[in-house]
Amino acid sequence: MLNLAGLGVGAVIAPRRILRAWARGRRTRNLYTERRGIDHLLPRTVAEMRGALGLDRPHPAVRVRDALAVAAVSIPMLGVLVAFAAAPVIAATLVVAAITWRRKHGSASHNQQSHHKQHIHHQ
Repeated sequence: MLNLAGLGVGAVIAPRRILRAWARGRRTRNLYTERRGIDHLLPRTVAEMRGALGLDRPHPAVRVRDALAVAAVSIPMLGVLVAFAAAPVIAATLVVAAITWRRKHGSASHNQQSHHKQHIHHQ
C-alpha cells in the first residue's frame, strides 16, 4: 500500500521520473522474491548486485504501455489517497451537522413534550 501511495503521489509531483523508474523496474529483477533471506547476499559488492539485478544496463526507453500502466495504477491510488484525506473532514462535518440538528430539533421536541405534559396535567 505504501509503495502504491508513493507511486500515486509521485505521478503527480514527478511524472517523468516515475515513468522512467517504472520502465526500468519492469525490465530488471528485484529482491522481493528472495526466499533464502539476505545473509548470503551480504558478502557481495554493490556492483555485483547491480549486475545480478540488471541495474547496470542503460535505462530503457519509456513505452506507451509503461505510461498506461502507471496511469492505471496511480489514478485509482490518488482516489484512495483523496478519500483518506477527506475522511476526517467529512466526519467532522457530520458531527457538527448532527450536533446542530440535535440542538435545533432536540430542543423543539423537548418543548413539545413539556407542553404535552402540561396539557395532560391541567386536564
